[in-house]
Amino acid sequence: ESFVRPYRPAASNYKVRSELAGGNAALVEWQLETGRTHQIRVHTREIGHPILGDDTYGGGGGAAVETLQRRGIMRMDVAKAIVARSKRPMLHARTLGFQHP
Repeated sequence: ESFVRPYRPAASNYKVRSELAGGNAALVEWQLETGRTHQIRVHTREIGHPILGDDTYGGGGGAAVETLQRRGIMRMDVAKAIVARSKRPMLHARTLGFQHP
């Protein structure tokens, strides 16, 4: 799938690698076509699936708890405990690289 923001050029491609928490969360692989600041964080918010623990872009606090426990997959107390331990966005890189001009 792809996401392209209409005004400032920023393009990202993503693929869900595995679903977690009964489909309430996922491990997602991103390939950036451009290099905008916070690009992945903004694009995940724009498609309605912010990064878990990302308070700035809508994936923290009560929103994160609600996401983890929706459809009754996870108990509310368990979801709250996970979010409480998340001190930063759950955004990690397997590899980082760029093409030098």
